[in-house]
Amino acid sequence: MNEITLQGIRTMLTRRVQINLAKNIRRREYVYARALYFKLAKEFTSSSYKEIGDLVDRDHASVIHGLKVFEMLVLHKDPILNTYYECRRILTSVKEDLVEDNDTQYWRAKYESMRDLYVNAVERLAKYEKKEVTTAD
Repeated sequence: MNEITLQGIRTMLTRRVQINLAKNIRRREYVYARALYFKLAKEFTSSSYKEIGDLVDRDHASVIHGLKVFEMLVLHKDPILNTYYECRRILTSVKEDLVEDNDTQYWRAKYESMRDLYVNAVERLAKYEKKEVTTAD
């Protein structure tokens, strides 16, 4: 996995709650599951409300409302929050791995750049020393 995507979040949540988030049903379990998806999507991606909502056939206003529903879930300590915390723990772990990978790639590129500069400098120094020795004779 190269990044955390909306599709990945939706799939993970769908497997855990066994509900199709895109169904146009207003029963509590569907509303709460979509609220979890909205919260995780907003927390772990930089997607807009429209993009988040489009994946589950909702508009941006539904996403905003779903985030308010999530706040109520937290306030009332609903049992579905266990699913949220489980998904959040997994996504946080994935995000940390991605950050480590990015850091490793950054420092590897820096190292290779510095190594190239060093090799180039050594070669120029060798040419300079060779010229100085031949002109000194």
